[in-house]
Amino acid sequence: MRYPKILQNKKEFGKFGNNWTSTMFNIADWLSNDLVRGLYLFQDYSVNLGQFLQKVEDKNIPIIGCIIRQDFIDFSTSIRRLAYKYFYSDLEKLRLEDNLAWHKYKPEETTKRLFATQLFLKK
Repeated sequence: MRYPKILQNKKEFGKFGNNWTSTMFNIADWLSNDLVRGLYLFQDYSVNLGQFLQKVEDKNIPIIGCIIRQDFIDFSTSIRRLAYKYFYSDLEKLRLEDNLAWHKYKPEETTKRLFATQLFLKK
């Protein structure tokens, strides 16, 4: 079976969540708004996944990981594209965006994007 490593069990997923939160807290101010929005969309996805996993036995979490593996691939591809755009264009120009703009997609856009994931389609 192929699944994201963080979906071995609830403990691994919890460690990932803690690391994610502290990392986002430290870096979000230094990234472009588009990139931060992509990262926060994944965070919203992770929160919903964590709530879902609370009802699942540890032995079944890797199976869920197999089912939603494509979501992780899609998120990482999207975030990678946003990061490359930032590092190869915005950063070279030494242009920092005004991070006073809202850091998340509008609720309707977030819902639309989350509902298109395998997690929500197969939940």
